[in-house]
Amino acid sequence: MSKRLYDLQLTLIFTTVWLVLFEKISPILCLSGLLVSFSAIRLSERFFLGQSYYRRYYFNLFKIIAYFIFLIKEIYISGFSTILKIITGDVHTDIVTINTELKDDFKKSILANSITLTPGTVTLDLKGQELKVLWLDVQTKHPSRAGHIIKGRLERKL
Repeated sequence: MSKRLYDLQLTLIFTTVWLVLFEKISPILCLSGLLVSFSAIRLSERFFLGQSYYRRYYFNLFKIIAYFIFLIKEIYISGFSTILKIITGDVHTDIVTINTELKDDFKKSILANSITLTPGTVTLDLKGQELKVLWLDVQTKHPSRAGHIIKGRLERKL
């Protein structure tokens, strides 16, 4: 992705936050949001970061949106499964330790939060490559098998 496309995505995100904070949409507000967003990006790159956001904080807005849609789907699937387990009383709660293959701290943080957002699991701790998870439906305590069940598709998407 080119730096220009990246800057456009970042400007659109900042402008969206601008509009959400003002709680209304008007042409003047959109234009001022674009102007302030563009200026904030340029000024912070020059005076605070010393380099471009593109080099420092790379992301792809389309991949973020795709992951968000995927996560919503996973939350609903897990939610219905958890409701069924609670109603039937088939609950086996325990704390399991799983490992992640992710190296980037930001992605590990997103994984931990995604696990917590899906019903039936709560990430308690994240240290290095290890996550401690409170799991409502413990099927195994083996770290790699439990990890495959809990984080399998989430980690692959990241």
